[in-house]
Amino acid sequence: MLVGNHAAAPPGPVLPVFGRPEKLLAVKQCRQEYRDLAEARASIAQFIEEVYHQKRLHSALGYRPRVEFEHGLSVSADHARASV
Repeated sequence: MLVGNHAAAPPGPVLPVFGRPEKLLAVKQCRQEYRDLAEARASIAQFIEEVYHQKRLHSALGYRPRVEFEHGLSVSADHARASV
């Protein structure tokens, strides 16, 4: 099939997205009515801390979770200070 001057790519397999299972699980667990905005914000903050920072692999951080990346930075800094 031609679209403009470009051939359309044939449909391919669906590739997994990093972090998707955690997001889906969080959404399924959080399918609830919140009493107020404060409760909704607390739930979002908990998701960000427990899933996004602890488990999600970030491509900009070498496909490591943020917490693991930051731990590596602090260990490197401690090592650099100790060798001076």
